[in-house]
This record gives sequence, structure tokens and C-alpha cells, in this order.
Amino acid sequence: MAKPMYYWNGTAWEAVGPEVPQSPIAYQASAPSTPSTGDLWIDSDQDLDTYQRQLVRYKFIASGGETSLSGADANGATLSYTPGAEQVYLNGALLVRGSDYVATDGTSITSLAALSVNDVVEIFAYVAFNVANTYTQSQVDGLVAPMGLVHIGTTNTSGAVSSVSIDDVFSADYVQYKIIFDLDYSTTHTGLSFRLRASGTDNTGSNYVRQLITANSTSLNSSRITSTSWAATVRDIGGFNLEIFNPFATKQTLLEVNTASTSSTIGDFGLQNQPEFMLHKNAISYDGFTVFPQAGTIDGKISVLGYKI
Repeated sequence: MAKPMYYWNGTAWEAVGPEVPQSPIAYQASAPSTPSTGDLWIDSDQDLDTYQRQLVRYKFIASGGETSLSGADANGATLSYTPGAEQVYLNGALLVRGSDYVATDGTSITSLAALSVNDVVEIFAYVAFNVANTYTQSQVDGLVAPMGLVHIGTTNTSGAVSSVSIDDVFSADYVQYKIIFDLDYSTTHTGLSFRLRASGTDNTGSNYVRQLITANSTSLNSSRITSTSWAATVRDIGGFNLEIFNPFATKQTLLEVNTASTSSTIGDFGLQNQPEFMLHKNAISYDGFTVFPQAGTIDGKISVLGYKI
């Protein structure tokens, strides 16, 4: 249904056509109670806030000799604009910013050529578009991915390398992380080691604890090992993932690893397709990690994801 538009002429609301540009514009179901001269009211089924998303138009009529304009215009509206988001017209001709005028302080137009009597200067001020009741990216992440995984980053080795160090991936934003490895090895059945890292330096102390499990067709053996890194024997595969808890918090860091093997002999990280838990004994805040093979090189990518909880 078509709705009429009204212009406040200073005394009463007067129906106008859209060819009469005024501002600000109000979309409301009833007339605004305290209008200013130059306001537009569009009859609407409901009230809509448009005062922060509009084109404001000011009109000045020269008395002669002015080289600057500021304050109240011919309709009583006080000049205000965002520098760089304004247009100035003299008798309908667009002036060139920086050449024909200066507009830098948001409240005045200066450096005009001296105006003649009854010259009309119109200033169009584009106000920033601010939508009410919006969500930030962080708020949206919290709404659409509760308990979900958020991709933090992926590092490609860019060729065969002897080690990969990744910094600034652990932070206070997450408590738990998933690290996914998709690697190729120059040496089969090699060991892959993992160290925690802080401020660009690996922690190499003997505080990485793991439970070594070995198995064959007849027996299962287990022993507790403390070393300078966590290590796994990688057997014929390059893809696996690990879960790490509290790397950034000043708490002991826990690690859970899931590996699989196509070989009949089981590697250090545990039984086929079974998780193994490890512990870093020191309560230190870590922001990254390093991985390196015990022999040969690795090539591929490592992805880090954080849990939203």
C-alpha cells in the first residue's frame, strides 16, 4: 500500500513528493512530536530508526561576501558532516573538494570564492550507515558454533623440511584445540616429535610425559616415559590428529592423540585407532608448537582449530 510523505514547513506537516529532498527522514506510524524545519516524515506501518543512515541536505543563501559557511542553515539545521563524505553545490554546480572549498573540521565549509547576494550553497552530508541491533563477529561465532570448531589457520610446509614451527595459534580465546596433520615423509616408519613453544622458543625440558604402549600378536606392554618431546612412530600414513588442552593457560597441558596404522606392528602412540593421553608437567603458557621427524623430512600441511565453548 502506498504511503504518503510529509514535510515539516516550520508550522505544520505538509504532504510532498519525493522530489523535495529534506532531512532527517522519519519512518513512523504517527507524526513526530518535535519536528525541526526541514524534517521529512514518511507514514509507515511501524516505527523505523533511520536517523543514523541518511543523506542530510543543508541550504545556505548568501547575503554577499561570505567565504565560509557554518552554523544554522536557511532551515535552522546546524551544519555537521563527516570530512570526505560531503558534497558542496553553488547554484546547482558541484564544487571540487580541496580546490573550490575546504571541508576538514566537520562543522564549516571554508576557502570559498566570495559569494554574491542570493547565491545558494547546498551541502550534502552522507551520514555513516549504522544498523541497530547487529551482532559482532565474535557474537555470531558464539551463536552459530557453540561447542563447535573454529578454523584458526593452516600452515603449508612449502616443500620438504626438517621441522615446522607455528607461533601465535594458542590464545585465551580457546581452552582446547584440534591439530590435524596431513604430511608426507621422506623416510617411512619414522618418528614424529611434538614440542610446545612460547614466544618463538621451543620448550625442550624433560617434562613431556607419555605412556608408551607396544603390542604384538601375543602381548601388551606399557611403560611411563618422560622426555624432551612427545613422539610417535608413524607407520605408512601421513594423516592423524591430536587434541590439546590448556596450552595457553598457566596449567599443566594435556594431549590426546589418535593415530592409525596399516602395519601389523603398532606404534608408540598406542593401539590401532585408539587414543593415547599425555601430559606436560610444567604450568607454562604456550602460544605455539614445533613438529619434526626423527629422520628424513616432512612435506604437507598442518591445520589448527579451536573449540568454542
